[in-house]
Amino acid sequence: MNILRNHLRQALVVKPRLDGSGFAANLSLETDFAGFAGHFPGAPVLPGICLITASLLAAGQTRQRTCRLSRIRNCKFFSPVAPGQAISFEGRIGQPDDRGEYRIDVDIACEDRKVASLRLLARDLP
Repeated sequence: MNILRNHLRQALVVKPRLDGSGFAANLSLETDFAGFAGHFPGAPVLPGICLITASLLAAGQTRQRTCRLSRIRNCKFFSPVAPGQAISFEGRIGQPDDRGEYRIDVDIACEDRKVASLRLLARDLP
């Protein structure tokens, strides 16, 4: 998973909102991205966990911390992403609660079609 995370980190372009409440991000992955291997032979599709990981990385860059997934509150995938397609992320980050947990809501699109809607809970790594 570290190989995938590092590749995603390098390919992800994040634009944090000035107030730190969210981000816009872009990502494009070519056929040689390890996440496409075996998912699915002959018709590669980006695994959903890669979209979740990219969302956590974008939130972490925005917060200038490393985010760790606590829970997935809701996760819906609407359409697949193939190699070379441009993926856009629009994220909102909530304030940490008394346990240090905060909400990350992300809408993901690709070429004007909705790809996924994520409602995550995360914490910062120490």
